[in-house]
Amino acid sequence: MTETTVAIRPPGRSFRTLAVITGLAVALAAGVLIGRATAGGTDHAAKREFMFQINSLQSPNQHGHELNFFARYRYNDDLAESELPNYLHLREVVIDRLTNGDFASNPFWETVNRNLCNELKAGFPITAITCELQTPGVDVRGNRYQPGWHSSIHTIGDIEPLAVPGPVSVPAPAVPVP
Repeated sequence: MTETTVAIRPPGRSFRTLAVITGLAVALAAGVLIGRATAGGTDHAAKREFMFQINSLQSPNQHGHELNFFARYRYNDDLAESELPNYLHLREVVIDRLTNGDFASNPFWETVNRNLCNELKAGFPITAITCELQTPGVDVRGNRYQPGWHSSIHTIGDIEPLAVPGPVSVPAPAVPVP
């Protein structure tokens, strides 16, 4: 019978080196993972956006509801400074549609808002838009009372949807102190 003896050597220099290299590799991997998780994504390009609101607009839809409209949009990436649309032109489109629009075929606020948002997106150099159409509760003759503010939110493209709580009003001007 033959005996084989295996000698187990105590950890030496090669084991320590391997442990140090493994530790450094783990630390490097952890640093990369943590960096990616806290960097907020890989696209750090600046984005230009604009927002406007229209308050207390009287609409002929649904027995003359008073409306608030909010829009936030992101400009096309390659838009030159001289090509930025004046928000007043977008505002004019909204006011015209909400005060002169024919809502007989589809009076739902969701549809009105979607159509407005689509028209603004198609008509101006913007890559993404979110629109909120907001109306207060009213007492409509023959119908049940519609309590509280309610809104339709429509979003197209890569932009956070609006979520403006109602009512939103312009604060009264400050009174000058003598």
